[in-house]
Amino acid sequence: MKLCKLAIFSTLPSIFMSKTVKPEVSSPAEDLREVVWIADTESLQKFCDQARLERVVAIDTEFHRERTYYARLALVQMATFQQIACIDPLADLDLRPLDALMMDTNVLKLLHAGRQDLEIFVERCGAVPAPFFDTQIAAALLGLGEQIGYGPLVQKVCGIALGKTQVRTDWMHRPLDADVIRYAADDVRYLALLYKHLNDDLVKRGRREWLEEEQATLSDLNTYKTDPELAWERVKGTDKLKGVGCTIAQQVSSWREKTAQELDRPRRRILPDEIILDLARQRPHAMAPLERMRGLDPGIRKKYGARLIELVQESEKIPKEQWPGGRSRGSQRDVDESLVQALAVVLQIQAKRADISQALLASRSDLSEVASGETDTPVLHGWRRELAGEAMLDFIKGNTRLRCENNRLILEPTGM
Repeated sequence: MKLCKLAIFSTLPSIFMSKTVKPEVSSPAEDLREVVWIADTESLQKFCDQARLERVVAIDTEFHRERTYYARLALVQMATFQQIACIDPLADLDLRPLDALMMDTNVLKLLHAGRQDLEIFVERCGAVPAPFFDTQIAAALLGLGEQIGYGPLVQKVCGIALGKTQVRTDWMHRPLDADVIRYAADDVRYLALLYKHLNDDLVKRGRREWLEEEQATLSDLNTYKTDPELAWERVKGTDKLKGVGCTIAQQVSSWREKTAQELDRPRRRILPDEIILDLARQRPHAMAPLERMRGLDPGIRKKYGARLIELVQESEKIPKEQWPGGRSRGSQRDVDESLVQALAVVLQIQAKRADISQALLASRSDLSEVASGETDTPVLHGWRRELAGEAMLDFIKGNTRLRCENNRLILEPTGM
């Protein structure tokens, strides 16, 4: 697994090798790229021009959203083959060269767990940067961990332990000291090396197309659009609500989402999730019940209490046929829990054969849906169907069976 003796950039795909300037480094330990602080437009333009020549760039962002709904960009780290840049978006510079680079379809963007990084540029540019390669997703498809962090992945692949001393850094603070800048630079320093290893391994194991499937959601602009009417589905615990309680949760969550967007404040600063659940269960029609509601800040009650009561009353008037449906389609039918457990064993066997996390293949809810006869579920589409979904369907049809052999469960065709 260790790549410390490999040339980092020597075997990028040919479509990204045109005009590439190869570095002189041959291992992470010998990475002598200069780390530059960019706080003026001219330097940013020069860096972006070099990235365009090389046609590949590693990127990470630091942002704050503790007090806002929308992320506040605090720092952008980027790496070309020649240098590593920490770009200061708080300085007096024009970020349009950076935006143009991210939108350039001839430049491959390397990221790790890049959804929030991509979202930053979706908000700035109105489009999803493409093409990109997410090393966290690639690692999951290779059995290196379902949601492995950047540091642990660098440790596994490169044998290098990255520091964690700056995890709680205030990235909006200026000036950032040298240790903080070095820490930030490391977040992009090894992305090209990770890409080289992971991409080669995906191709070797015939899983490169799987990555495209997995990244399709991140490539879809709709992924980054929040529908207030669906905001209730992200509130933990609403899956246990029934009847008009679901409707109240939906209406209150929709109101909260719109209000948070308008005021640019975090959702929880408008109304905590726990209060949404309490409103759905208790259905208050007056201020007195709100005053007894544990966890409801007096300031929030004073400011929004009357509106919350209105939302509860309006929800109760919505016709039953317009109530939002449950989120678990499998729960709408009778499900044999023994069959679900058996499918979990089939899933485990298939995941072990493929050396991949079974959680990445299917959730418990997915198994319930398959057991209930649903067909529109992730495990029955794309590479997941090929790897595990077909095996589940064969088991349900009686084409295969589970058998114990040498103290191990195996899945085999019936009739053997």
